[in-house]
Amino acid sequence: MSASAAQTLPVAVVIPCYNDGATVEDAYRSALVQQPAELVIVDDGSSDPATLRKLDELRARGARVIRQENQGLSAARMRGVAATSSPFVQPLDADDVLAPGALRTLLAVLEQTAADVAWGEVRSFGRSDLRWRAALPIDRWMLTHVNPLPGTPLLRRSTLLAAGGWRQDAAYQDWDLYLSLAELGARGVFVPRLFMYYRVHSSSRMWRSSLASLHENLDDLRRHHPELWRSRRRLWLRSTAPPRCRLLLPLIEALPLPLRARLALKTLVAHPRPAARSQLRKLTARFTRPKVLSEEAVRDLLRRAEAELAAEHG
Repeated sequence: MSASAAQTLPVAVVIPCYNDGATVEDAYRSALVQQPAELVIVDDGSSDPATLRKLDELRARGARVIRQENQGLSAARMRGVAATSSPFVQPLDADDVLAPGALRTLLAVLEQTAADVAWGEVRSFGRSDLRWRAALPIDRWMLTHVNPLPGTPLLRRSTLLAAGGWRQDAAYQDWDLYLSLAELGARGVFVPRLFMYYRVHSSSRMWRSSLASLHENLDDLRRHHPELWRSRRRLWLRSTAPPRCRLLLPLIEALPLPLRARLALKTLVAHPRPAARSQLRKLTARFTRPKVLSEEAVRDLLRRAEAELAAEHG
């Protein structure tokens, strides 16, 4: 067996792409340098000519690209899962970037423990600079209040499929999957190292649209996971969530505030450090110039990782 084959990781990286021509190459390169056994880009019916050209270019360079009619993020992810067979699956959004060495680190934890899902620290880049350290469990009670966990963790394929995968008609696909994982009794583990760069765009239209239908989307989660909401009190007694969450989330739920405000407060409780820093930056923005990790800085990290890999293989 060659040194290259021996170092290949038993991971399938799935990159859904919908008109992401400006960023998909960064995502692809960040995954390729990790040496996964399988790497697939699922074109979810892109219509943008620049994106189609970029995908053709990547295909010509050896990338595996699967095209389907536009069906949404969940369907694209599941198409990639169906097209691969590795025992571990890493979803990667087309505008995000895996940190060098992240897959190997997360995989080692899953292979050495009974955990089903692993994630690490997430750092934003582009328009803001925040860090998320979701050192939290997949807790059934807490997930009925808020989803504090990253949307693209490394998963065991068997666990992902047993949970039903990403539900196509779910507005909050990642939250819905975590609820399914929680019902299954899946165990998650936080690895204290950087594993993902999350790109922040100037446009927030999708987020605003999501907020506009907040009631409907949360009702959808309740309809598909009714037993978790019915069992809230019992689950609270067994919850392994941090004490601050167990104390404050029920109090916030009872406040006479709009749903959007209550969800924001719950997020603040679940992620106190990044949220507090964000508010501080807003208050001091006119007096200071915050340091933001640029897209070029992330691309420089990619170039260095690629150079190191090339040096290893002569």
